[in-house]
Amino acid sequence: MERVRFLVQKQKKGGSKADVTEKAEWLTSDKSVATVINGIITAVVAPGSTTIYIKKQKSPFTISVNKAPFFYP
Repeated sequence: MERVRFLVQKQKKGGSKADVTEKAEWLTSDKSVATVINGIITAVVAPGSTTIYIKKQKSPFTISVNKAPFFYP
């Protein structure tokens, strides 16, 4: 399995940043391709494409995940 971790940060007044990864809403359009929990995206068995939706307050954004089939020689 392949895993990638994403962070969601909030810009505070004064320029400092706060990690709000675990407070964001994480969704995947196809769990057979990739799952996501608190910013950790895990590619699973099925090849294909999925979209990861991340929402924190009024700032939604998406990540596209494409997983090609893996062939053993």
